[in-house]
Amino acid sequence: MSYCKLITFKNGKQDDGLGLECKNAWGGAAYIWDSLWERYARDPRKMYDSWLMAAGRPGPEGKRLWDLWKRQDLPMCMRAVHLATFDYAIVKRENLQRFAADLREFVKAFPVGERVVHLPAWADFIEQHPEIEAIGFHVSENLWDGPQDDEGECKNPYDMATGDKHFDVYDEIEAFDQEQEAMQEQENVHP
Repeated sequence: MSYCKLITFKNGKQDDGLGLECKNAWGGAAYIWDSLWERYARDPRKMYDSWLMAAGRPGPEGKRLWDLWKRQDLPMCMRAVHLATFDYAIVKRENLQRFAADLREFVKAFPVGERVVHLPAWADFIEQHPEIEAIGFHVSENLWDGPQDDEGECKNPYDMATGDKHFDVYDEIEAFDQEQEAMQEQENVHP
């Protein structure tokens, strides 16, 4: 069975002693992608238009899903929760309570009925562990483990203090929005 894991960090590295593993990955990132796709990206002219088919395609087709976090007309909870599913995305301690609220708001926006989703459990976990330095996710492969040796052991886990691949979800959205605002101001000055 597939699974996804909420990864916690301590001293800049994955904290193997704390985290939350959820069975059935379809209750995590796939639920997020499918919900956003159906409401904001699906092309109704295409009979079989799904994020599964489009996500891996290059160019505009794949960007229909991946660029949704850039849509300033979407609520922040949707943008943040979506961006948190990306490789090397983290949420820093100062934004964890905000993220927990965004997870809950996302589920309200996309009711699940009988479907099992992990977002409420993630929010509960975050709220119950104020000591967490940051979180990230292990969606398809654990990029936080780093390269493995011949025996499959991780000898060099990702370290946020020295690594340059990670980014904070809220900082990334804020920087993008500021860049868009500056471009808009520039266009208004020089039409």
